[in-house]
Amino acid sequence: MIRIRSISAVLVAMVTTFALAGCVSDGPDKDSAQGKKQIAMEESQAQAEKLVPYPAKEMAFPLTRQNLSERLKRMNDPNHISYVYQLSYTGEPINYMVIKGQLTYGGQQLNPSDAVIDACSNASEYCPQLVEGPGDDNVYGPGGDYWFGFTANNVMVTFTGQFLQSDAPLTLAKPVPDLTPKK
Repeated sequence: MIRIRSISAVLVAMVTTFALAGCVSDGPDKDSAQGKKQIAMEESQAQAEKLVPYPAKEMAFPLTRQNLSERLKRMNDPNHISYVYQLSYTGEPINYMVIKGQLTYGGQQLNPSDAVIDACSNASEYCPQLVEGPGDDNVYGPGGDYWFGFTANNVMVTFTGQFLQSDAPLTLAKPVPDLTPKK
């Protein structure tokens, strides 16, 4: 009995190996339109690489990665102070505030926004289908197109227009109007 199982396992392994070996591609089909496009693209890329090679050896200090890393460190500091200038659509400053932490996009969520349901009515089958799932607040629909943050006094502010954020106060070409309500 054990010997039959061993022989069966070897045969299954051999059949699987031969089946997978048949799936290996030798490259694009040279006769198909798609294959011809693929070959032309590869030849074009090879020619471009010869003319202007990728400077991998010269990339000792990738500044973009350094900048992204530094931004991530700063923006994930809960005590980080930012200065936010809200601008009109013509670029005029209309508001100014100090934010503690970071501005966060309102369309982000803590949980996935998709759900997988079984769309089959037959209990013996499984028909997975990707559908829109509920958001963090257990309602459906996209998050808002806004940014929000918290001031140094822990007041939540929401921005729906344009804004400019910096790590230090800026001197703008035009002064920010005082929009504080008069008593």
